[in-house]
Amino acid sequence: MKRSRGKSGRKGRKDKDKVDGFLLAVIDGQAQGREYHFESRCKIGRVDENDVILVDPGISRQHARLHGKRGVYLVEDLGSSNGTRLNGELIEGPEVLRDGDYVGIGQATVQFSNLDMTRSGDETARIRLTDKQKARLDHSGVSGGPKEQLAELWKTPRGKLMAVGGSMALLLLMAGLGKQCMGGKKKRQADTREMSAQAIDYDEYHAKGYWDWAFGYGNYNRNFRDKVTFRYVKPKQKLRVTLEYGAWGVDDSEEVVILVNGKRIGTVPATRKISVQGAVSYKYDYGLRQVIDPAALKDGENLVTFDNTKNDKSGSEMWEIAYVKLRETAIPAPNQGKARECFFNAKNAYDQRKVDPANLQKSIANYECARDYLEELPRKPPTYAVATREIDRINRELSRIYKTAIFDAQRQWRYGQTDQARAQLQQTLLYFKANPRDPRFIKLREVLGAMGQ
Repeated sequence: MKRSRGKSGRKGRKDKDKVDGFLLAVIDGQAQGREYHFESRCKIGRVDENDVILVDPGISRQHARLHGKRGVYLVEDLGSSNGTRLNGELIEGPEVLRDGDYVGIGQATVQFSNLDMTRSGDETARIRLTDKQKARLDHSGVSGGPKEQLAELWKTPRGKLMAVGGSMALLLLMAGLGKQCMGGKKKRQADTREMSAQAIDYDEYHAKGYWDWAFGYGNYNRNFRDKVTFRYVKPKQKLRVTLEYGAWGVDDSEEVVILVNGKRIGTVPATRKISVQGAVSYKYDYGLRQVIDPAALKDGENLVTFDNTKNDKSGSEMWEIAYVKLRETAIPAPNQGKARECFFNAKNAYDQRKVDPANLQKSIANYECARDYLEELPRKPPTYAVATREIDRINRELSRIYKTAIFDAQRQWRYGQTDQARAQLQQTLLYFKANPRDPRFIKLREVLGAMGQ
């Protein structure tokens, strides 16, 4: 790895206890592999007047700055066109940085390492911080109850989904991201805490934005190596509960088993593999679904678990589950007339998919309507099985459209066909506009935003 010094940087001292400031390592982008050491501040942008010069797409002349002292450092955007991301989330004002955080600058990603971590004292009192920033620092410990532990996980690098730039590979978590960085002669230790026994409160998780979380095994978060469990409270009414999620790093369809209250209801399908410079890595698969058997659920508290059968609490298998959504649909009283109407609308919407690509999602919604109006019948007509099958088939068709668009856009971008790549993604976005909370819709918007669209 090449090592460069910024304008205000200096060589690391021999005594590791006296090394101060912070280290920036470029882990994605044209300057990948470069490292910069600074004592207290630096600016990042694409012109020579900056301390760190990055020329990747989406980077403004003066994009962002980092500053602070005595172990407390902030990142803030300098009015850039595309904004600055902290662990995948756009920042609105100065944010406190923690050791291991990822800062997204356009299509480049920089990792922050705090070289002042061992200094004693109360960090919140060292520089002037807003109440919001102090609150973030107050949650920087690893002890406490479930809420404190969730707050800690919320800020970890792998606790946020990242849109990595370069060739626009969506959420491509390379094996290289798992390597520890060196700050002078001081090695940053990974947090290897095993959290599989900790059930995550689904209501709190969902309230904070289900699309921003990732769980599983990673080098820099409090790990869920063995399994990830959600505590879900079902209301006392007839509901169909559909588990929706994304997955990464799953080698085969029997690796990660889905359990509800200890009963197996399905498995996570194998996720896509890709080859980057001869190394095999993975991409996230979105839009995965599993209808939960109503008999597996009970009124009140339920435990929904993703269990990695290759891992125990000391396992090393890298995997992640993200975008977890427990979608509740009320089961109405049987009405075959309504079911026929919904079934007709679903078939008509699908036949009109070339007129409006959003009709694919509208077709799914109407097939779900037809299925639900037939659910409580003791003897279900053939249309029930047809509707159930079509829901799954059309969703797989949407996933193929999404994957093809991303692949084609990556290739076009690689060969400088920027306008074609944008047009491809904008056209694909139309297929998902009927459901803006679909993770595939969210990721398409993020990629277009990174391209300056």
